[in-house]
Amino acid sequence: MLGFALSIEKSIESFGAMDAVDIAIASVLVYAVLYLLWTTHNRTLLLAAAGLVGVYLAASAFELYLTELALRSAALGLLVLFGIAFQEDIRRAILLRWRWRGSGRAENWLTSGPIDELIDFIAKSAEQRVGVLVVIQGRDALDSVLKGGINLSAPVNVMLLQSIFDPRTPGHDGAVIVQDGRIVRMSAHLPLSNNLRELRSRGTRHSAGLGLSEIADALVVIVSEERGAICVAYGGALHPVTTPIELKQRIDAFLKEKYPAPNRPRFAGPLVGRLGLKVAAVAIAAIAWALYASHADTIERSFAVPLEFRNVPTNLVVNDDAPDSVRVMHTGSEPAFALLTPKTLEVRVNLQGFEAGTSNIALTSKNCIYPSDLKVIHVDPSEFQVQLSSSERAMTRD
Repeated sequence: MLGFALSIEKSIESFGAMDAVDIAIASVLVYAVLYLLWTTHNRTLLLAAAGLVGVYLAASAFELYLTELALRSAALGLLVLFGIAFQEDIRRAILLRWRWRGSGRAENWLTSGPIDELIDFIAKSAEQRVGVLVVIQGRDALDSVLKGGINLSAPVNVMLLQSIFDPRTPGHDGAVIVQDGRIVRMSAHLPLSNNLRELRSRGTRHSAGLGLSEIADALVVIVSEERGAICVAYGGALHPVTTPIELKQRIDAFLKEKYPAPNRPRFAGPLVGRLGLKVAAVAIAAIAWALYASHADTIERSFAVPLEFRNVPTNLVVNDDAPDSVRVMHTGSEPAFALLTPKTLEVRVNLQGFEAGTSNIALTSKNCIYPSDLKVIHVDPSEFQVQLSSSERAMTRD
């Protein structure tokens, strides 16, 4: 363990710009996996994945090469199972990010008109116990996850919203989509959530609002027709709202994140959003880099490698006194050797164009077959003689 700590210290001292780029790319990949696991709300899978990562890191730290090799060998199969288990979530995530809307038209939200009208309508609906489901769209495009509905382009006002959610109208059970301060869709159906722990005893509207918030960056306002309670779904969680002032504060905070002020960098919102997951992703990537770097010292190992003669001319045979193997010295990192299967090593000699008699054969790295993450530094013997005889003479001698 002391040697491992010294290796980590040495790796940190040699840290360079390309190492930072390496960690940054790995962090993005780790974050994508963590985000997918987190938004599915399958805590069992999340804990299982974290457990496997923890076992692998421990195996690397304590030099448990057999365990590390087993986990690396099973990685491809685990990725396939992961893809099968989360294929629908992956499809939705790709569609949402592929059709990312950018920052939208912030000027439509700069006036308080749409927000005040929406809050006024929500407050009246709660008093009258009218079921409401309003989606305030963020940067993610929603067309790929919405079903049904009627497209329109109308201002946000109380009378229009009241007519849409009137229990006597056929489209009152769907959701209204508000984009850039205008109503763009009504009677839309949202994906339902399976997170029973978060839903508790709540109904279908809450399940729909929570389901959309799990896969997109939208803010969903929900009013229960049974209790007249107001709730906001965002980031895969339900947040009860007790007063119109609190609702306005939540909407304002959401809009400030999605539509930053002119003096605020546009990328500030995405960087700060889900900060905990991002920090965890960077930490995992940095630890993984440190563990890999600790084993990245170049080492040398020698293997007895079978020698194969190819393209032997017709009617000629290689005499039995030719060597059947040579010794090859390889250099590379310890993880590269851990993944090496010695049976895959080979030395080939091309005898095409050779004639009967004794010939000198020089062996170099070009004759060797080996993994790309290793190098050949020496072949022993580097030169030998091979005698080719006619097949008829060989048969007579036998």
